[in-house]
Amino acid sequence: MPYRTTTCGSCPAPIIWARTPAGKRMPVDAEPTPDGNVTLVPPLESYDSPLAVVSSERDPSSTRYTSHFATCPNADSHRRSH
Repeated sequence: MPYRTTTCGSCPAPIIWARTPAGKRMPVDAEPTPDGNVTLVPPLESYDSPLAVVSSERDPSSTRYTSHFATCPNADSHRRSH
């Protein structure tokens, strides 16, 4: 399923906005990668974001993605201090 993409606000990379099981928004690199640890579950409604499921298990039959927080050169500017 092709997901709606947009561009990262900090770099020119194409991303997919997904949501975590906790309901938080998560930017995911738009291109799948074999070393990714994120699986996207299609949304139930066409206007919803896909669900981002993070797992260390490597299922060769699933398409894997990477969190854009791990690849964005400007990710530190988006981190919240605790």
